[in-house]
Amino acid sequence: MKIKTDFVTNSSSVGFTIEAPQHLTAEDLNIEIGEWERFASFDDIKELISYCQGEACDWIDLARGAPRKFVHLWQDNFDMCKRVIEEGRWSGYIYLDRNYPDRIEDFRANIINCGATIMNEEHE
Repeated sequence: MKIKTDFVTNSSSVGFTIEAPQHLTAEDLNIEIGEWERFASFDDIKELISYCQGEACDWIDLARGAPRKFVHLWQDNFDMCKRVIEEGRWSGYIYLDRNYPDRIEDFRANIINCGATIMNEEHE
């Protein structure tokens, strides 16, 4: 019989789909991205499709206006981001470790301070 003696975690995360009138960076949002966290910025549909499917967007994907598969974003998040981009605004996705609640609250405040809006927040 084997017994697990090292540290075991059931880490959870929170994902934010955001929009803003202008391009934002992780620095603008005053958030440091950790090893297992992600920040994705979408100025156009091609960037959004590439991120969503986890590989480069080709002309067929762009003509369809949708990814071939959903790897890094769920379809509803993709649809929200696509709508925002088509309306001429910037969209992004931030995936953070939920084990630091003060940091998450600071991030929410920074979103507002940057003139951005949280469209969707999902907890995993």
